[in-house]
Amino acid sequence: MKYMPAWESAHSTTCSGKLLTGREHLLFYAHLKNLKGAALIQAVEESLQSVNLFHGGGSDKQVGKYSVGMKRRLSVAISLNGDPKVVYMDEPSTGLDPASRNNLWNVIKNAKKDRAIVLTTHSMEEAEVLCDRLGIFVTGSLQCIGNPKEKEMIIKLSPRCCTMQ
Repeated sequence: MKYMPAWESAHSTTCSGKLLTGREHLLFYAHLKNLKGAALIQAVEESLQSVNLFHGGGSDKQVGKYSVGMKRRLSVAISLNGDPKVVYMDEPSTGLDPASRNNLWNVIKNAKKDRAIVLTTHSMEEAEVLCDRLGIFVTGSLQCIGNPKEKEMIIKLSPRCCTMQ
């Protein structure tokens, strides 16, 4: 199981985390998942490529010098590293430009074929693109649940989902 936090996670806000490169972060977390040898190198390289941190020197740049979007993409790569069966993602595409967001959504869609991904988001667009099932919470209580195609029906059945509180 892996967790991807909403904003800058602990690995990028600590003093040592800011000094490590994106590649070094992925190597560290791959070691924690007991990856070794060629499997470790392959997993890290594929992760960097999937989130567009491989080209342009991003993989070997210190994370402290990353933009918010680069940190978000690295967090997604770390959460998927080591092939976990369950991943929790908190607002994975927040702060990304449209092109990076769409690429990251494709990474997440491909990743969900082999694992369960529990995602929180304020973006209905993100939920519709990525989710097979939607649950809408209002003030901490689950108000309605269904699939994205039922969104209109869900909202009609639970008017509290649409009101600001």
